[in-house]
Amino acid sequence: MKVFLCFVALFAFTAANYYNFTDFHYDVNYFLRIERLNTSEEIADFNRISLDRTWDAVVEIKDFAQGARDAINQRATEIGNQNPCLIALYERLEEEEDQAAYRINRCATLAESDYNVGLDTGYFGTLNYVQRMASFTLLQTLYTVGSYNPVVWEDQIRYELAITWEHREDIRMADSLDHYLNEVRTGMNIANINFHNCIQTASAVFGADADRISNDAQQC
Repeated sequence: MKVFLCFVALFAFTAANYYNFTDFHYDVNYFLRIERLNTSEEIADFNRISLDRTWDAVVEIKDFAQGARDAINQRATEIGNQNPCLIALYERLEEEEDQAAYRINRCATLAESDYNVGLDTGYFGTLNYVQRMASFTLLQTLYTVGSYNPVVWEDQIRYELAITWEHREDIRMADSLDHYLNEVRTGMNIANINFHNCIQTASAVFGADADRISNDAQQC
């Protein structure tokens, strides 16, 4: 009877702690959900800004190209559109447009690389680790009871559950996640700056090339 009462007391203790561990598990899940949501929003903002800058550059490049075409066409009305010099300028303009598109491609590729440097620091790996450890903690009561003879090792079970509960906040790894999130944001800032400068350069270079073609058309 004494053994039975001891086991009942242990079960009640374990159940109470299991309830606490369950609350903690839900709390950590909510914490991780907020972390993931905030990071996803930052990635979405980065993507939106990058696309906006890309389309702005594309519009500028198209305007520059149209200006050069207008200059060539205007000269063609004066000397004929079969003039070899003007035909060569048309071909040169198309080549420069292809180069501008390639520069934009490179800008996007480099920006992706810059941003991935931040993501690769370990932020998402740490998130997944915290998730696994939170789940493990949820099952810690059953794991501990299953590892010891609950009649003989009642005190050891109580002790291990108490230790796990005492150090539960370590599982959250909040400081590590803050550190890695700062790395992600640093990568994002670097990517934003580099992408903005790269896109502006691509547009400016093409604009200068288009101006030269327009001027050259007058020399044909």
